[in-house]
Amino acid sequence: MTVKPNRTVLYSDTDRKIIYDFWFNPNQTMKNIADKYGVSDYLVSKVTSQFIRTKDEERQKILKEAAALFKQNEGLP
Repeated sequence: MTVKPNRTVLYSDTDRKIIYDFWFNPNQTMKNIADKYGVSDYLVSKVTSQFIRTKDEERQKILKEAAALFKQNEGLP
């Protein structure tokens, strides 16, 4: 995840998968998500917090990109 001066956030493919999993599977903990993707709890918390603060139209765009990644690579969870 990279934050540019104009506060645009660029998410990696893993970040998008974490966001998608967080948003559409609310009954799991951040620890479960971190273990699933092999990242730290801190990264999951940071990525999801940043995502929650984005504007609605940007949020929808990111979720569509994440869904496309799942369909392309491994199927939706």
